Amino acid sequence: YKFIPEMVDNLDGKYNYDVVFFGAWDCNGARDLTTRSASVVESYINSGNGVIFGHDTLALISGGSDLYHPNFASLAKYVNITTATSWTDNIINKVYISKTGIFTTYPWSIGTEGTRLTIPAAHNLGQTANGDIWLKFDNTILSGNQNFYLTTYNNTGMVQTGQARGGTTADEREILANLIFYCYQLSSLTNVTDYSA
Repeated sequence: YKFIPEMVDNLDGKYNYDVVFFGAWDCNGARDLTTRSASVVESYINSGNGVIFGHDTLALISGGSDLYHPNFASLAKYVNITTATSWTDNIINKVYISKTGIFTTYPWSIGTEGTRLTIPAAHNLGQTANGDIWLKFDNTILSGNQNFYLTTYNNTGMVQTGQARGGTTADEREILANLIFYCYQLSSLTNVTDYSA
């Protein structure tokens, strides 16, 4: 799995992409970043661009390459996530809004605090979120900051989408659209045309 720096940085010295999303497939297709590409992603994050990590990316579960991603996990600090080497089976298809703000309102209004949303069955992989937890799994298996479906920190986020290998729900599509907008923080534009209005 290669993330080629030359594809990201254009002749003007600026990145061609505002937000990069990794891991919308279960276990990220059993692929980790390379050491070189992890370094490029780190520079990209430090430049203020948005990065979203999906299901099973920030993982250090031993016993197989599917869930052992040391290069992705080296970036967990940017999402303010602590990784673990084990996890509790908590597969569920319901989440609820635990925090409201710009993320929950633009471009889709997805609900108020406590609103239940349907997602394809997913789970946390032992990570602990120490940033903003917007959505939590609607279960009692996990508690505290280990119970999160979506967390953000600065210009990064982690969402537990991907278990369904490309399957999605209407709720999850709105969640992902909002997350992409939320992680895009570098606009120098002073106006915008919103065709959805």
